[in-house]
Amino acid sequence: MEVKNGPIISDFADGIKIRGYDKEELLLLRGRKLVIKEYKEVGGKHYFELIEK
Repeated sequence: MEVKNGPIISDFADGIKIRGYDKEELLLLRGRKLVIKEYKEVGGKHYFELIEK
């Protein structure tokens, strides 16, 4: 999953809120162990890659 210009923002219990995704999409991520594989900031935009552990 790739999210551009969307830092992680805590939004609801046991989940994450990423700008550009609604809660229904993120609920699919609940209960899964995700880690950030790569993160970079370019020109004020945030890019990161999540992988399932």
